[in-house]
Amino acid sequence: MIAALAALVIASSLIARVLQSDGEDLLVLRALGAPPSMVASSVLLGVLGAVLAGAVLAVVIAIALTPLSPLGPVHSIYPHTGLQFDWLVLGLGFVIVVLVLTAIATTLAWRRRIAMCRGAVFSISRWHRDWHDFSRRLACP
Repeated sequence: MIAALAALVIASSLIARVLQSDGEDLLVLRALGAPPSMVASSVLLGVLGAVLAGAVLAVVIAIALTPLSPLGPVHSIYPHTGLQFDWLVLGLGFVIVVLVLTAIATTLAWRRRIAMCRGAVFSISRWHRDWHDFSRRLACP
């Protein structure tokens, strides 16, 4: 349980970092006339693709490691030594991971848009601040 929570925190921070690194590109897209729905989908498309690929990879690795379990002295007397699939556990784990990380990514993208609309910019350069104000007005209808 602790490992799952740690993985969730690490995945959330990585998603936040990816969303934050795309900020300037999103302002350019918005300045070029992209509607807010296109900007939001361009942000979330890559993140959700990575979440889905990671969840599929986790299920494949879990299935591939089943011949090694159980560990210890019980392994020699265990009746089933080949590949085994517990589709209830694997399916529920897949769905939970995808849904939770999708909810986190969507929430972080929404909060990023709100912060961008409020004008939270910390820049010394006047030119950069003026450009950010102009692009923020375009990004927030």
